[in-house]
Amino acid sequence: LKIIGYRLRGECGPDAVLETVNPSRAFLAIDSAFPLADLELAFRRDEGFHYSYEPTQLPVLFDREYWLGAARRSQGDFIETFIDDPGLARLYVAMYNLHRPTAQALRETVPVERLKDYAPVIDFFGAMFEIRDGAAVVPGGARARPAWEKLTRERADRGGRFFQQLVELDDGWMAAFYDALARVQGDAPRAYFLDPGRIERFYAAVRGKVTSPGPARPIFRASADLLLLSSRLAFDSSGAPQIPGGIGPWRDLFVKHPHGKYDGKLTESAVGWKDADDVIEAMFALCRKAIENEPLRIFLAVSNMDRNRSTPLSPAAVERLIRSYPAHGEQFALYNDSPNLAEETIFAHLDVMLRLDRVGNALRRADMTGTLQAQLAIWQVLRRNGAIPDERADSSMQALLSAAAAAGDQQAVFEAGRDGVRVLLEAAGRDPADAPQEALIDLLVGASGPGEEGARREVIVRINQLLTLQRLVPLETLFDLADHLERVSRGEAFNVAMANRLSESISDIRLPRSLLSVEESNAMARGHWVERHIQRQRTLNLRRAVDRGQGNPNRLLSIRGELAPMLRDSLVGIVYALYAPPGAELIRANPLFVRSHDFLGPEGKYSWARTRMQSTGWPSSGGGRLVGSLMSLPYELGAAEQNFMIPTERQALIWQDLAPQMLLGATLPRWWRIQPADLHYVGLHLRLARSLLAQSALDTGLAAVARAQLARRVEPSRVWKIDDAFRRGQVREGIDIATPAELFDLAHRLREMGDVRLDEAGGPYLAAIEELESRDGERFSEASVASRFGMPHPRLAHSYRLELLNVPLFPTLMGYSSRILAESWESNNLYWAALSDELHIEPAQLNLLIPQWTQRTLERIFATHLDDWPALWRSLRMIADQVRAQAGAAAEAVAGASPASESGASGG
Repeated sequence: LKIIGYRLRGECGPDAVLETVNPSRAFLAIDSAFPLADLELAFRRDEGFHYSYEPTQLPVLFDREYWLGAARRSQGDFIETFIDDPGLARLYVAMYNLHRPTAQALRETVPVERLKDYAPVIDFFGAMFEIRDGAAVVPGGARARPAWEKLTRERADRGGRFFQQLVELDDGWMAAFYDALARVQGDAPRAYFLDPGRIERFYAAVRGKVTSPGPARPIFRASADLLLLSSRLAFDSSGAPQIPGGIGPWRDLFVKHPHGKYDGKLTESAVGWKDADDVIEAMFALCRKAIENEPLRIFLAVSNMDRNRSTPLSPAAVERLIRSYPAHGEQFALYNDSPNLAEETIFAHLDVMLRLDRVGNALRRADMTGTLQAQLAIWQVLRRNGAIPDERADSSMQALLSAAAAAGDQQAVFEAGRDGVRVLLEAAGRDPADAPQEALIDLLVGASGPGEEGARREVIVRINQLLTLQRLVPLETLFDLADHLERVSRGEAFNVAMANRLSESISDIRLPRSLLSVEESNAMARGHWVERHIQRQRTLNLRRAVDRGQGNPNRLLSIRGELAPMLRDSLVGIVYALYAPPGAELIRANPLFVRSHDFLGPEGKYSWARTRMQSTGWPSSGGGRLVGSLMSLPYELGAAEQNFMIPTERQALIWQDLAPQMLLGATLPRWWRIQPADLHYVGLHLRLARSLLAQSALDTGLAAVARAQLARRVEPSRVWKIDDAFRRGQVREGIDIATPAELFDLAHRLREMGDVRLDEAGGPYLAAIEELESRDGERFSEASVASRFGMPHPRLAHSYRLELLNVPLFPTLMGYSSRILAESWESNNLYWAALSDELHIEPAQLNLLIPQWTQRTLERIFATHLDDWPALWRSLRMIADQVRAQAGAAAEAVAGASPASESGASGG
């Protein structure tokens, strides 16, 4: 018990309890899958406990004496020493994950006791260290070498000493800067960032005057913005950095900021800014700040918006976006998903958001805000899937905004909501006379092709089931009732049966019984707006309202305003059901989940903020509600639903930020009109990459070419592991070290080279790929393939459009945890496409299968730490093997049944 960190309180029997006496060892026991519950149960039953295990021989990096010599106190036992000395354990992990020749050089150059002091820096930033032939391989090569040598005050040809200086300088900031620039992708970014003069200049900005605390001191890397800036800075066709709106708006941001100075030194220097380098230098300086770096976040958000526009944003537009970012920055993704929106449309949206924030009546403001956000969320999906063409994008969005801005009372709110539905249908080319809810869902699911009707019907049925479970009133019912009330105002008799249909839809609305007092509920849940919103619907009595309004046409017409909250919920519910991830337990279990969405939040200030979960576990909240805008709803629904996953492993670390992004990537894409040839194209690229890597194990010339391309995206430590596996004859092990996205990118880049050795090594695959491209070059262009098999990147690119950014895998970062890692993964859809091609699965079926496969993948993860992304890759392969086995069993069953079937037919 002492070894695993526990002790027994009491005698063996029903009252026996295990207590933690050593938290670190107790966590290690649980994390290592020790059956603690079985042990405690054995104590309580006074039974014997047996735990069988075999000694496992593991290779030790370097040798035992090297590590024991650095221990703070030797425990005699090798493993015991590491358990007792976390710093030594971290150094071991850091050195093991290094490029092995680099680790060996550091061992020979630096005493282990000194290396131990910098274990966090090596652990966080050592992945990009590489020593070749005794010299450090620095980012930028020979051209940049003098700059790195000047900064480190050490020659690069003394590799071990060079990296020693690198990790010891400035409390880790030098290593963080080196790591960020070593990960830069693309010719233009590398030429810009790795210019010798800029290396020195930008590092001086990052370093500042006070270097402590360093970026390796917290649990996560504190250099997230440094990585984001260096990887997401946009460049124009000439290779110059793209500064949205020019220098002027960014100078004014620092000099004339309405909330005071961001940084006194930067405010002084901004007055003299003359070129793009001045702006970028300021952004590098902000990377040091854990807080007060809002200008950098604004710059990245606006840059992501500007990079995809055919006409760059004007200075006036950039100035307006800068001013709007603090309150409305989350809404910028709406503009990114339709990148060529006119600036007038963007301004109109910003104006309407300000106008709605000034509405005095809180309940009406919530209805107006919720209705508009739901309509814009639907518009956003219709733009992404092409249902609303480019030429109707601005007019349709402006029509939605105009209707919302003109709503002066509750009746007008309902009319604006109904008019908005008509606008969406007309913009998508549908007859407004069609059943509106059915037509909207049909458009949102996406247009299918011949033979895809069955799978599409299943998707629509699932969405309608979720709407039914939420007891939401169909749009047709609301609109028919509104038209009927208008006729009643002109003297027609009231249709009681129609009112009863509405009553039946809302009769099951029940507020959960709270265990808290009213004061406690208001103080803790802050959900009184939501409770009043739901209560108002439950107490609606249309027949009584009509009776009271008899003889007063205006009063009868105003009854339609009572339908506005229901219309809001019905529109919001469509968005919820569309984005609901696989499983979707919360939306199934809580019939108030949609109605409980709080569009105001605490103090009514969260209307346009990112969506977030609130009040989980409180009886008054019915299991939790979402607060804020609908812009980040797809991700937050995944975050809410991941808690309902049941891991299949004894120890399954499901990253809090990674799982929702994986669910989002499985839910948002639609696979209609994807042809088998599209899947085959992806599958051929992955097979080509595997074939080339396998043959490079025997061909040194091919190996050099493949290694050079891999090194552009894969860190040196993994490239060495691939080479090492090949040297040991473990070819498949080496290939599996690269992710599907990296393999796809490798095949694509190698094809662009046109090397004769590639023709010899990958001939059949190359010929098949070229044959597909000859049929339809546009369909198989890089951009088209990315739009079909890419992933949404709401944090990296501020967009939910499907893209392949082709960025290196990001580590876990402070402020983002594993979310940026998830967005840089980009492998799932490519891998599932190749698997489907292998098994000849119809593309339309992927709308149903990929969400299931993704959920099973997440539940199967067996990870040991937050950067253990290979656990995700292993889980993907496990699920693929299961799918292959099931497909094989089904094929055997069909083959076995065929002769009997034929025999039976003959006998008949």
